[in-house]
Amino acid sequence: MAHRQYSADEAKLGIAEHLDLLCQASVEIHTTVSAASDDFFAELRRRNYTTPTSYLDLVKTYKEMLAHQRGIVPVKIATYKGGLKRLEETNEMVDDLKATLIKLRPEIDKNEAETQAMVVDLEIRQKEAAVQEKVTAGEEAESRKLFAAVAAIKAECEAELEVAMPIYREAVGALDTLDRGDITEMKAYANPAEEIVLVVSAVCLLLGKPETWDEGKKLMNNPADFLGKLKNYPKDTIKERLLTKVKKYTQDPRFDPKSIAKKSKAAMSLCMWARAIDNYAGVMKVIKPKQAALAEAEGELKVAQETLSVKQAALQKVRDEIHTLQSNYQASQRKLEDLTKQKETIEVQLGRAEKLVVGLADEAQRWRETVKVLEVDLFNLVGNVLLAAGYISYVGPFTAKYRASLLKQWMHFARGRRLPFSDDFAISRILGDPVLIREWNIQGLPADDLSIENGIICT
Repeated sequence: MAHRQYSADEAKLGIAEHLDLLCQASVEIHTTVSAASDDFFAELRRRNYTTPTSYLDLVKTYKEMLAHQRGIVPVKIATYKGGLKRLEETNEMVDDLKATLIKLRPEIDKNEAETQAMVVDLEIRQKEAAVQEKVTAGEEAESRKLFAAVAAIKAECEAELEVAMPIYREAVGALDTLDRGDITEMKAYANPAEEIVLVVSAVCLLLGKPETWDEGKKLMNNPADFLGKLKNYPKDTIKERLLTKVKKYTQDPRFDPKSIAKKSKAAMSLCMWARAIDNYAGVMKVIKPKQAALAEAEGELKVAQETLSVKQAALQKVRDEIHTLQSNYQASQRKLEDLTKQKETIEVQLGRAEKLVVGLADEAQRWRETVKVLEVDLFNLVGNVLLAAGYISYVGPFTAKYRASLLKQWMHFARGRRLPFSDDFAISRILGDPVLIREWNIQGLPADDLSIENGIICT
């Protein structure tokens, strides 16, 4: 019957090679319990019945417990090995963190030194820039003053020119209204009016010719050339002596364009031209010193602006260098902060990891030993579970002495038949959960072996 039950799940339970031994051991367990029950009654007058149902319970319990242990023992081994692997990884991480710290410290020191050097250089350059800015600002102020002075002189010159230029432009415009016929008509006068002669004499004087009517007629022989000379007259280079001479004409009461217009259109235009030249020259006499002063001031302004431009360029170069230094300093400072934070983070991680490694050093050794024990238990699982199943199924009513005697007999039988089991077999080690047992003790269960075994049997 036991053979049929075991063989039904032999592949699943991994008991094919021990099938016959398991059947023999199951019978041995049942038989020894029956004999012990008789001795138990004889000694203590307490009955313990063993029936075929008890035997069936043994087989069923064994199959259930073995299937369960086949599942949990490998998981326990994998869990402990996983923990050991994690500890090994943590040790490697600690070594890596230490190596990183060793590498970081010189880099941080170097970065700190470079940053401090940048601060010193930056302070020096900023002081230089402050001096240059002060000098440049002063020169900018002087340049602005000079520019204002130049603008004032220029405005004054332009204002005075505006007085003479309209008259001159009006005179030139009057010349533009003349044509060849007007000039020819005036030249043809046999006995010209004295006002006309006065005008022509003034024109001859300004053109550097003798002041006579005949000389004037010669000038008017070529009207186009004559008018061209008047329009392009070098009004800006008239000599002072000539201007003095021309005054005798322009200040003559008869030298009036309106009255002369009644005599001759051409003479009126020539009169306006002569008066305009006189007026313009008078204005220029006042303006020329101012123009000279303006030219000198503009020269000074140009030199000042060129000098200022050079200093502004130098100042901008210093500012650019300072900006570059500031950017480099900020980048170096950020890098230093990052490295410092990285170092602090690594130190925290290293501290935690070292605490973990040190705290679990003894535990790791226990885990290694536990793995070895569990691997042995996995090999001995067939016999250990059978002993445990017999213990659970039969020994509950017995005292500690009978329990120990029965277990000793079963182990002797298994050893003799080479059924694998652990020599240090104990029900609390094979089926007990240390955490759960500790909880039972806290709840009031006595800590002796008998009480703990009873708790395992009951659960």
